[in-house]
Amino acid sequence: MYVRFQSADVTANEEVTVVSGKYTVKGHVSKIDGDQVTVSFPDKKVELRATVEVYKDDKLLGSGAAQIDLPYLVPADSGIVTDVKVSLNDYVMPIMAIAQIKYIEADDSYVAAQTQLAQAQQDLSAAKALQAQGAILADQDGVVASIVPEGTYPTGVKLMDLYPSGQFEFTISVDELDIFHIALGQKGVVRFDGIQDQTFEATVTKISSIGQVANGFTTYAVTLSVTDNGTLKSGLNGTVQIIIQQREGVLTLPVEALQEDSDGSFVTLASDPQNKVRVQVGISDGSNAEILSGLSEGDVVAIRPAADLASFVQ
Repeated sequence: MYVRFQSADVTANEEVTVVSGKYTVKGHVSKIDGDQVTVSFPDKKVELRATVEVYKDDKLLGSGAAQIDLPYLVPADSGIVTDVKVSLNDYVMPIMAIAQIKYIEADDSYVAAQTQLAQAQQDLSAAKALQAQGAILADQDGVVASIVPEGTYPTGVKLMDLYPSGQFEFTISVDELDIFHIALGQKGVVRFDGIQDQTFEATVTKISSIGQVANGFTTYAVTLSVTDNGTLKSGLNGTVQIIIQQREGVLTLPVEALQEDSDGSFVTLASDPQNKVRVQVGISDGSNAEILSGLSEGDVVAIRPAADLASFVQ
């Protein structure tokens, strides 16, 4: 605790005697600011705001009210205080209960901090294992795809590639006209040239923001994570279809049946090829198009000759 008063008969760090009622404790001059003197002393016997007198030898230097010198902040987790078990000026000791808290559900920042702590503990365990064993431990099942030659390497050099079991990466080049339709998390289907009659589910995990220019065209690398059923091998070639939009239970029509003029899209019915039937077209996968209006299920539509298909733009 401390007491502040006016005096000119002391020097900094000088030892003094502090008296409060029947209690006497030793203190010292902790600060002098002009004629203002601050004396600090232990608080085990002196109550907060009690009047104390300060003596040097037997001479009274001054008096004042005892104040908290270094307040101690009591930390707590998030929650609601349901009961305070102490009162003002109570003297407490370690492990004494001072309040009751009803904990509430942790917020996102607390959960994130817990996750970071768990990761840090895992990294620490791996570092200790490396120090003790002189070995790098694999953190998951997988296949070693490449290893650098034996030698001495500086910190940060990649020593090997490990492909996790059950997961392969498949990277494709997407044209600049289509790249803005691609988003992380989109699903896709991969067909590999060497694996007949099988498709593999894939998910977009990475989209490059740096384009590659060749022959006047710009493409962007898009990486998908492909789920393996035990069949895949590294280096297989294939094609992928990424699902940008999806509709179920809709009316569709082969794009070969669609025609366009200055008024929009139309088809011709097999029963009346001379008349144009106006249709509203939805999404298309390049082979089939969604028909929003103009036709009904069961209508028989004429297909255009192949020579006319190049003029249709979805």
